[in-house]
Amino acid sequence: MGLYKRGNTYWFAVMFEGRRIRQSLNTDNRKMAEKLHAKVLTDLVEGRYFESHMSKNVTFDDMSKEYLETNAHSRDEHTIKKLKAFFSGYTLAEITTPLVADYQDDRSKKVKPATVYQELSLLRRMFNVAKKRWKWIRENPVSDGDLSFSVGNRNARDRWLTPEEEIELLAAATNPRWLRSLLVTALHSGMRRGELLGLRWRDVDFGRTLIRIEKSKNGEKRLIPMSKTLQATLKAIVVRDITGNVFPISVRSLEGSFQRHSCEDRN
Repeated sequence: MGLYKRGNTYWFAVMFEGRRIRQSLNTDNRKMAEKLHAKVLTDLVEGRYFESHMSKNVTFDDMSKEYLETNAHSRDEHTIKKLKAFFSGYTLAEITTPLVADYQDDRSKKVKPATVYQELSLLRRMFNVAKKRWKWIRENPVSDGDLSFSVGNRNARDRWLTPEEEIELLAAATNPRWLRSLLVTALHSGMRRGELLGLRWRDVDFGRTLIRIEKSKNGEKRLIPMSKTLQATLKAIVVRDITGNVFPISVRSLEGSFQRHSCEDRN
């Protein structure tokens, strides 16, 4: 397709070694666009293009526009508006994992966890398309493998305990012996029952202070940071079961322990 204009801005498209490359040249001046286009072609031939041009010149706004035109799902346009309020003006190279973490922290103060998860999931999809289809970047800054924080889907229907309720719950969790450790893990990680009962010691990384969930409810791998309380609780579990499970108990045993505590509370 070569050089073309989209709106008031010049873009170019070219096939190189089986890859289709599209990029905004960020100018409405034809002569400037032609010079930039020629330089890009030279860098492609000399092998410098993917290291310098794409991630450093394509902006989040460029990626958003291209994504909406070619890959958008329902409601993506609405969610992208929230992302653009934070990332607009950044080049793809400038959007790093720490910056994404800042976005998560900022949004978590304003909206429910499920909304933050939805927005981060879209951001991850956009970067995956930019990486795999358009070859604009080499690494996805929202990839689970790079994150040091959890982007797990905490459903909006979940109810969080107050500090007083948490203290009362843990104080009563004395029997069976494993109950308190399991509750601390649940409270400090947000893991579901199935994830807790399926957690294995090989997935607990004390060195990086992370818990790895290989397959969550939505089928994706995620990493959960461990608080100091959670680290201490898990390290205090000295006797480890031969199965390798952190909590080698059945669903029936877990439900039975809660039923006993409920009866004791009523009495």
